[in-house]
Amino acid sequence: MSGAFDLQAEKQDKNRTVCQFDLTGATDVDTQSLGNTGATLQSANASCTGGGGPIKITGGPALAPFAPYFKGIKYVQNIQIPGASMYLVNVDLSIEDSTFTGLQERGNAVLSFVNSKVTILNSSFSGGANSAAGAVYANQSSQVTILDSMFLGNSGGQGGAVATWDSSILVNGSTFSGNLGNGQGGGLSIMNGTTVFLTDNTFEENSANNGGGVYVDVCGSAVLEGNSFQGNQVQHSGGGVFLVECNAQLSDNTFEKNRGTNGAAVWQNNCRQVLYTHNNLTANVASAGSGGLEINQGSANITQCTFTLGKGVKGGGVYMQGVTGTISDCVFERNAVSQFGGAVFRGTSKGDLYGCEFTGNTAVRSGAVIYDSHCVGDIGLNVFSNNKARGDNSVIFRTESQGNVKGDNKGLTANLVHVDNNGAANQDYGDPNSATGS
Repeated sequence: MSGAFDLQAEKQDKNRTVCQFDLTGATDVDTQSLGNTGATLQSANASCTGGGGPIKITGGPALAPFAPYFKGIKYVQNIQIPGASMYLVNVDLSIEDSTFTGLQERGNAVLSFVNSKVTILNSSFSGGANSAAGAVYANQSSQVTILDSMFLGNSGGQGGAVATWDSSILVNGSTFSGNLGNGQGGGLSIMNGTTVFLTDNTFEENSANNGGGVYVDVCGSAVLEGNSFQGNQVQHSGGGVFLVECNAQLSDNTFEKNRGTNGAAVWQNNCRQVLYTHNNLTANVASAGSGGLEINQGSANITQCTFTLGKGVKGGGVYMQGVTGTISDCVFERNAVSQFGGAVFRGTSKGDLYGCEFTGNTAVRSGAVIYDSHCVGDIGLNVFSNNKARGDNSVIFRTESQGNVKGDNKGLTANLVHVDNNGAANQDYGDPNSATGS
């Protein structure tokens, strides 16, 4: 894994406070009608060791009956905090082998951290419902590490399971399933993040308005590697991932059967530098935009990725608008759109497209494979087979664009290339002013 975090060091740091929790919410309780009476816990056990003394936890009144039996914890009750919600400030601890079940407190989160360094290891959070995040919330320069943990069926306003603000986060080997972000980030929401590392995780069947699996709104840098995004859905953008104003690397991820209005797999906006390598996108569906990667403004390079069975309106595999970057050595197979660019749609963008294989892609109107408008760049060394645009039979449609559809493409003949570049030369496929490119 790339980056500065050392997973083994996080797991083996013996100088930190180590805590274990087992909290279960009361069943059949309307927590909204309880206010802050605190009668929302069925059971609660907690113990902390190491770190030089008891750790301070400020919590809601539901913890009060159980707090005398806690070990290594100084519990401070705050009646302004709902139920069993807990706040930890300026702490350095590891939460291990813990369970948090059915804590529908409607507080900030089950666990809220301020300016803290925390590791969550081999723990589970299920059925939590809170205002910011269903399970964990961290802000003010916190450092959050989540390892080998599960987040199931939680809901929150800023993140279905986990939300961070102005903090760094690493998540490895964890599962986010069936969580609901009432605003954004069905599984995980990161706002104004410093560094983000998400590796070898599973995000499945989470939902939100934006960012069904992961929502990132501004970060210094992000690495998403080896993750699986499956069956996530959004009302708006980014069925798998929502990425804004963040330099990022996405590699060896799988996106399958995610759904959204725009960017069924990934929606990217205004990022200065993003690299996509060895990602596999299959059967993602968008109702208005791209069934795969939808990239707006900024820079993105896409290489050695596979796009299969994506469905959308423009760009079944890739949509670029106002983007600088290349598409190279990729495979596009059986993607389909209801308008333009069965595989790739590019508008006002700069960059070459080369070394790709295009098979069985379709568009209802134009550009069964590629639709370029006001673009700059060459198209060469690609292989085309059995692609079809029902509207005008064009495999490649280019208008008001600069660059050459080169003769070294295989399976491409002049009658399949529509070039209308307003006088800009296309050396290898006919008169640039010809409606058919022949």
